[in-house]
Amino acid sequence: GALSLVLNWLTLFAPYRISLGGDTLLAALNWSATKALTNAPQLLAVYLTFSILSAIALPLTLFLAMVIVVPYSQLLAYDMYTQLLEEEDPIASDEF
Repeated sequence: GALSLVLNWLTLFAPYRISLGGDTLLAALNWSATKALTNAPQLLAVYLTFSILSAIALPLTLFLAMVIVVPYSQLLAYDMYTQLLEEEDPIASDEF
């Protein structure tokens, strides 16, 4: 748990340093840990801000999904119903 979080934070920039900077693995890990530790307050602020925004946005997103998905599913059910009527008796479906 906590150890994984710390290691993830310390090695956050290593993949970018290896692929974009051309560093070796150990040099990239060293550079990443140094930069992560010296910029810990800023990284913590970014992570906390993102976490708070995610916590606010998630319920709104779920609410909007329900507002869109539930009525749409009812429309689909009605459409399937009318298609079944057409298969059963094409004349009866003209009444709708």
